[in-house]
Amino acid sequence: MNETEKKKIFIARVIIGSVAFIILILWAFNLKNVWQDSRNNNQASSTAWSSLKDDLGRTLGEAQVKLNQIKGDKAAAEKKAGDEFLSGLLEEAVKNASSSALTATSSAAVATSSPIFSATSTPSAGKIASSTKPTANCPQYIDCMPTIGAAKPCVVPSGCEGITLIAY
Repeated sequence: MNETEKKKIFIARVIIGSVAFIILILWAFNLKNVWQDSRNNNQASSTAWSSLKDDLGRTLGEAQVKLNQIKGDKAAAEKKAGDEFLSGLLEEAVKNASSSALTATSSAAVATSSPIFSATSTPSAGKIASSTKPTANCPQYIDCMPTIGAAKPCVVPSGCEGITLIAY
C-alpha cells in the first residue's frame, strides 16, 4: 500500500471517530433533558389522574345522594299508598259494620220466628229443634243424590233456608 492511501484511511478513521464522539456528547447532554421532561410528564399525568379521581369521586357522591333521595321518595310513596289503602279499608269496614248492624237488627226479628234444626248424625236429624213447625210450602229435605238421566235441581226454595235439609 501506498503512503497516501494509508493517510486517507487514517483521516477517514479520525473523522468517523470524531463524528461518533460528537454524537455521543450531544446524546449525553440531551439525556438530562429527556429525564426532566419525563419527570414533568409524570407530574402532569399525576395531576391529570388526581383531577380525574376527584371528578369521579364527586360524580359518585352526587349519584349516591340521588339514589338515597330516590329510596326516600319510594319509601314515602309506599307509606302513603299503605296509608291510603288502610284508610279505604277502614271506611269499607265502617260501611260494612253499619250495613250489617242494620241487617242484624232487621234479621233479629226474622231469626226469632225461624225454626232451628239440630245438626247431628242421630235419627232425629231432620226434626225441628224448636217447638214451631215448618211452613206447608217448605219440603223437609231435598234429594241431591246423583242419578241417571236428567239432573235434579238442588236449590233450597227461598224462605226455607233454615227449614229444608239437603241430602247428598
